[in-house]
Amino acid sequence: MSLAYRLWSWAIFTEEEEVQLAEDRKYCAARFVWRRRSLRTPNKRVTWEAWWERMFGENYKNYVRAMIEKNEA
Repeated sequence: MSLAYRLWSWAIFTEEEEVQLAEDRKYCAARFVWRRRSLRTPNKRVTWEAWWERMFGENYKNYVRAMIEKNEA
């Protein structure tokens, strides 16, 4: 994240809002990847699932399972 973005976001968002935005970004990315998870990214090096795991540092399948359980409850 660039310094300019961090300074801008600190001026506009509270810490709680920043956390919520990060969670929303992660959730939206997971939804985007779901139908493409076994396909390769445009650079053809990794699958979308591997891209998500590298981007967010978490196992994709475990995250999806946790979100399904959370939404069912």
